[in-house]
Amino acid sequence: MKGTGVVREEDPLVEDEIDLKAFFLVIRRRKWTIAALTLMVFVLAMVGTLLTVPEYTATAKLLIEQSQKNPLTDYVDKARYPEFIGTQSEIITSLPVTLNVVRMLGLEARYDELIKNPETDTSIRGFIKRWVGQTKAFAKGMLFNSTAPSDGLEDQDGFKPIDKEAELAHLISEKIMIKPVKDTHVVSINFTSSNPELARQVINTMVDAYMKRINEMRLEASSATIHWMSTKADEERKKLEKSEKLLQSYMRQSDIVTVEDRIAIIPQKISEISRASTAAETHRHDIETLLRSLRRVQHDLKAAETIPFIAGNESVQMIRRQILEADQNVMELSNKYGPKHPKMRRIQADLKALKEKYNQEVRRVIKSVENDYALARDKEENLKALLEKTKQDAALLNEKFIQYGILKREVDSNRVLYDALVKKIKEQSVSEEAQTVDVWVVESAKKPEIPSNRRLKKNMVLSLILGLMGGMGLAFLLEYLDNTVKVAEDVERKLALPVLGSVSLLYDKDQKELAAETVVMVDAPKTNIAENYRSIRTGVMLSSSKGAPKSLLVSSSHPKDGKTTVASNLALSLAQAGKKVLLIDGDMRRPRLHEVFKLDKKVGLSSFLSGMSDLKIFQKGPIPNLMILPAGPIPPNPSELLAGDRLSELINACLSSAKFDHIIIDTPPLLHVPDGLIISRNVQHCILVLRSGTTTYAVAEKGVRALESVNANLLGIVVNGVDLRRASYYEYDYYRYGSGYGYGGEEEKGEKELKAES
Repeated sequence: MKGTGVVREEDPLVEDEIDLKAFFLVIRRRKWTIAALTLMVFVLAMVGTLLTVPEYTATAKLLIEQSQKNPLTDYVDKARYPEFIGTQSEIITSLPVTLNVVRMLGLEARYDELIKNPETDTSIRGFIKRWVGQTKAFAKGMLFNSTAPSDGLEDQDGFKPIDKEAELAHLISEKIMIKPVKDTHVVSINFTSSNPELARQVINTMVDAYMKRINEMRLEASSATIHWMSTKADEERKKLEKSEKLLQSYMRQSDIVTVEDRIAIIPQKISEISRASTAAETHRHDIETLLRSLRRVQHDLKAAETIPFIAGNESVQMIRRQILEADQNVMELSNKYGPKHPKMRRIQADLKALKEKYNQEVRRVIKSVENDYALARDKEENLKALLEKTKQDAALLNEKFIQYGILKREVDSNRVLYDALVKKIKEQSVSEEAQTVDVWVVESAKKPEIPSNRRLKKNMVLSLILGLMGGMGLAFLLEYLDNTVKVAEDVERKLALPVLGSVSLLYDKDQKELAAETVVMVDAPKTNIAENYRSIRTGVMLSSSKGAPKSLLVSSSHPKDGKTTVASNLALSLAQAGKKVLLIDGDMRRPRLHEVFKLDKKVGLSSFLSGMSDLKIFQKGPIPNLMILPAGPIPPNPSELLAGDRLSELINACLSSAKFDHIIIDTPPLLHVPDGLIISRNVQHCILVLRSGTTTYAVAEKGVRALESVNANLLGIVVNGVDLRRASYYEYDYYRYGSGYGYGGEEEKGEKELKAES
């Protein structure tokens, strides 16, 4: 749509500033709501504080420490687990303790004094209790049948008997407050009552009852501990006797007497046999290697001489030396004697005998090696058999020793546990010190002198804070739920459309709002509202480079938004600027211009459109340069008349003859009848009037879309009826500045400059 503007990219810093300003604007707008809620909360808090029955709080301080002593050991742990204080608090407020307090103080006799009967209580609290009781009774009668089965505990009147002690104990338990003192083991115990002496007595008695209950629990725990340990000791004694009998029986069956000594000797024996077996195996292997070599050369004596074992034999060496000497003698005698010489024959016979002896000696050596091998092999086998037997004996003995150790350990452990239980039973029976909590009274309760519930100053300050916070919350909630148009800057931001200006409400001297259709440009030209219309006129004239539009439609989405007032004063402001203006009342259903300007309504726009009159139907306005065309008689078919060609002929005739510079048409609301949309096709631009505090953004968007649907040119928005007292600081300051001068002086100078520009 032409002239609708565009959505702008906003700087985050600007957005933050707008949000901050909007925050204070909401507070300014809803200041009376905030003030009213704050005052109401303040008054209620003051009345409630002053009407509250004075109550007194008595306080006692206890030092409570945890002494976690193990009954089977001497270890004492002074550490406190996280739930310790909570546990002690539950004990303090438990039924046995509170019942003991009731009995020690004889509070049952004072039941009627302490438990007020709502039927006779004339205070606000009594009234509330009576109302709650009646409501419960009525609801019970509606939900349950009166003939429902009874549990047999009701009296003759149908009511259950009251356990006064239990009710008083419950009341005391509810009013007890326990609070640990920070960074200490001290606990503060408070009780509040309307009777200060009773508060003191209850607290001090409760301390005694609590310590008594702790002692009772200690004795109960001690008795339970002794009973448990006695039962456990009897069980452990039976286990010990049984385990000792099993050990003795096993030792007899397995013939275990000096099993520890035997277990210590067997590993050494195995080690020695293993070393001997290894040595025998090595020796047998060496002889076997030598024998294998001898067997290869036993038929070759010459080759046998090459074996070191044979060559190193002393007998073989001695015979070999004799053979060498005989060979040498044969060589010497052979030089002297012949082969058949008796000496030669004798020495050769000796040589032959030596060689035979040598062979026999070699064979003997080989035979001796074979005998050594057989002995070494037998020895090795014997040692291996002995080692295996020793290992089997060790394994068997080890199994017996393991079972023996199991049985002996069981006997030892049973004996240790049984002895410990017997010892602790004797100690516990004498001392009975199984206490787990140590309690000391640090400070007894004194009679309170000052009421604890009448903190007037504190309550007043808190009520003011809560009232302000609640008021601000309510203000922002109402602001969030309020989707109506407020000020121009909100319209620009939310609708992304240009705003020509804003018109504030008109008040008299007594700050009473005047009629909405007051012609301020004539009746009050020096007011800030007149300045508003002059600003709108300036915006219209500067809307394009060619000046203000020749034909202009002024309408709204709903009735009573002030479109007639805006159209009238805009026409007057243009006429005051020296423009020839024709103001037409296009609302032929509920015309208003003739009433505003006190004109004759016998003829007008309807007369011309129906062909009953010519163009000589214009009437003079209250100032020069302004002519007005009333709506005339109300026709039965306004839409059909406007849809014809005569309206376009009227506008063209008025503009083409240069008789008028501008034509402004006041039309019916856009969302109720189609008249305004029909007229928009015959004008250059449209102005949409929104009323502050009345028109919602949803309705405004519908009006804009209605104009878009007929391709109308929306020039801008006028926000009418802005309440200066609820507007933002900047707008309010601007309006005040605008109201500081009238139609004359600087304003007259501005009018002359505007005329010169146009």
